[in-house]
Amino acid sequence: MEVLTTVCIVGILFCLSLPAVQAVRKAAEGVERLNWRRQRILDDPPSRSVPYRILFIGNSHTSHGNIDIPDFLAALSAKRAEIRATKVTVDGQTLEGHWEAGEASDKIPEESGDWWDFVVLQDQSRQPCLDYQSCVDYTVRFAAVAKENRAIPLVYQLFEREDGLCPQDKLTGASMNALKLLQGNDGVGEVCPVGEAWRSASSQRPDLELHQSDGNHANETGGYLTACVFYAVVHRESPMGLPNSFKTPSGDISIDAADASFLQGVAWETSEKWRRKTKAWFLKGKAD
Repeated sequence: MEVLTTVCIVGILFCLSLPAVQAVRKAAEGVERLNWRRQRILDDPPSRSVPYRILFIGNSHTSHGNIDIPDFLAALSAKRAEIRATKVTVDGQTLEGHWEAGEASDKIPEESGDWWDFVVLQDQSRQPCLDYQSCVDYTVRFAAVAKENRAIPLVYQLFEREDGLCPQDKLTGASMNALKLLQGNDGVGEVCPVGEAWRSASSQRPDLELHQSDGNHANETGGYLTACVFYAVVHRESPMGLPNSFKTPSGDISIDAADASFLQGVAWETSEKWRRKTKAWFLKGKAD
């Protein structure tokens, strides 16, 4: 009986201590994340052991059928770091539409002392050509809310559709103009140059099909390239050597090994080129 009583007391004390242990662990993770964020802004992020929290705001170019970029990124990152991604996607939606609907912006504010590491902003694929100013303005509006809540805004630069109705130069220009504005005086904000990586890959390998048959969305190969660019940007690490096949909640993905290696190289080269090009104003004087 005495042994049983002792075991019960120890169990009760353990249960009572759990909240305190969890609070200490959460505080330690917060310190690590804040230090990572501070150094990231200075273009020298340290490695981290805690998961990444990423909010994706966009449409079918973020998630479409089994081509789900957050899931691809999480799968490719599995051996390096945990990606905890949440997405607010509506097919065909613009950032202006997301802003007016309110759901996406409502998810940005931190809860219980937690916050997003990145808020990914992806506009409709023709918006820079249909309403350039709206594309830039609402990217900046969302970015402002993200920065108020300690998140780093990450502009998802889209790729050109096969119909060419909105050229890559226009898509790239919109992302760069928005980036300059959202960086403002604090330098907080980045771009994920997916469109430029697609342009580079298509130029070097015109035989490699990246679009689905609709000429708009990414197929598995295009989705893989997109995810590799996100991997390179988020982790500041080359995707070379990542697996060419993996499982996601939406299904199994498999890319030809040689094609995967080529796309990994393109993703890294493009991401590093655009990282140097888009450094915040107060880092421009540093040697690359």
